[in-house]
Amino acid sequence: MNLIVLKIGGSAISNKNIPFSFRKDVVEHIAKELTEIHKEYNIILVHGGGSYGHPIAKAYDLSKGLYAPKKQLLGFSRTRYYMSKLNLLIIEEFIKYNLPVITIQTSSVITAKQGKIYNFYIEPIIKLLSLRMIPVMYGDVVIDEKKGITIISGDDISTYLAIKLKADKLLFGLDVDGIYSKDPSLEDSELIEILDISSFTIKGTMTKYDVTGGIFHKIEKAIEATKHGINVYFFNITKQGRLLDVINEKGTFTKLITG
Repeated sequence: MNLIVLKIGGSAISNKNIPFSFRKDVVEHIAKELTEIHKEYNIILVHGGGSYGHPIAKAYDLSKGLYAPKKQLLGFSRTRYYMSKLNLLIIEEFIKYNLPVITIQTSSVITAKQGKIYNFYIEPIIKLLSLRMIPVMYGDVVIDEKKGITIISGDDISTYLAIKLKADKLLFGLDVDGIYSKDPSLEDSELIEILDISSFTIKGTMTKYDVTGGIFHKIEKAIEATKHGINVYFFNITKQGRLLDVINEKGTFTKLITG
């Protein structure tokens, strides 16, 4: 059975500029669409931190590693706590729709080195997929062998798993319709429906709370997956029906190609 890795952006399920905001309506319609998709595909879900993880991680400067232990170790703990709260809110909605989801806690299976995934114990994920369950992971703080602590984003996790497990599709669910020629808030910005990774230039901005690189990091990780032969799409997951559409290559989205 083909595998889909779906990264649900933190900006889609929360307002990144308002700490601890949760878009329950968006998660509900994602759950509805996943019930249909799971009939034909194995699924791995990965969600971002949004307004739960990013403000805390930013306040304690966790992406730069451990340089002020007394302050930052508390930040490590607080970030873990609030990411768990967000994850439970998401899991609660999925279970309402009888989706067999189970959380794999990120810092329990991943360690990093210089801010990149170094060890990833993926065997439980493989076993869960064989049972037709849906593993759920999320971007979070982890132990780093060089920096002490760091942040591994949901984009890192989803791309790693898509490549390692040879996914058929890697989907990036955003709060905009895909990748744009410029910041999508600008009037002359245009949606790029087919993005040739061999030559492109993207300009844009990040929200004040984003500590994992924003859209630029997503594109960087997506390129890695595309080079491994994985079909990669960016689409607006906040709009009902778009998830089902992109699975069937219909509607509005950006698809990456290798030229």
